[in-house]
Amino acid sequence: MIECAMDKMLFEDYKKTCIQWVNAGIAQILDNQAIQQTDLLASIRYTALGAGKRIRAIFVHAACSLNQGDPNKALPAACAVELLHAYSLIHDDLPSMDNDDWRRGKPSCHKAFGEALAILTGDALQALSMQVLINSSQPHDVKLYQLKTLIEASGCQGMVAGQVMDIMQHQASAKNELQYLEKQNHAKTGALICAALSLGAYASNANQLIQKQLEQYGRAIGLAFQIQDDILDVAEKTDNMDKSHHSDYRQNKLTYVSVLGLSGARKKLSETFQKAEDTLSIFGPNARMIRQLTRYILERKY
Repeated sequence: MIECAMDKMLFEDYKKTCIQWVNAGIAQILDNQAIQQTDLLASIRYTALGAGKRIRAIFVHAACSLNQGDPNKALPAACAVELLHAYSLIHDDLPSMDNDDWRRGKPSCHKAFGEALAILTGDALQALSMQVLINSSQPHDVKLYQLKTLIEASGCQGMVAGQVMDIMQHQASAKNELQYLEKQNHAKTGALICAALSLGAYASNANQLIQKQLEQYGRAIGLAFQIQDDILDVAEKTDNMDKSHHSDYRQNKLTYVSVLGLSGARKKLSETFQKAEDTLSIFGPNARMIRQLTRYILERKY
């Protein structure tokens, strides 16, 4: 118990350090951009430097550290992942998508800057995420791997595919709702988490065994992350919610709660969390911080 409490305290410091690390990296990237359109720059800063949890960047850092790598070599990848994630949130919140007015405790980008500029801001952030990787000091083969990983996680095999499934949920039959939901959420949420882990591990020259184990972990924790989101949408109400409370419920969306019920979703979350933890067993004490990150995802309230 004492060791667990100490790990939690260490993780809080670790989390703050990682957030400062990636925020400083993103701020420097934006400072170096010659963006002439002041409205666009303001919109990008509003979204990219918002009060996010930076979980995907922490995954990059943790995966790199897991193999005793130098996290600074993974900083461009961590920034790229967060910029790409910021783009996805802007587009997800649009009236034609999830239609959310709030994000990270403040008005969504389209509410603050208008729908047209919000769409263009998302486009700019997507392009910028790839530019960050291309402009990094990594060797050519590393850049190619990073670009391939991020593009696959974000495009028609990843986030975009998941969002299409999200808006086409009426195609899911009553018999396959759970399978449809898991496929959708692996693409929409899990793919980028898996990519973050892969990018971090690759930056530390991790072998294929580590990469494969982290991929299994990523699939499990990505699912757990989404299940917890669905539970929080109906079970919690705080000022820190990432998006509008009861947003999915009001839109009658297919979620783990709507399919399994609240108690069933919580049971599924517990099982998935245990699966994620089990995949980390081969790493021993080196996985202390990533284990605490796993628990943080399970126990978070927003």
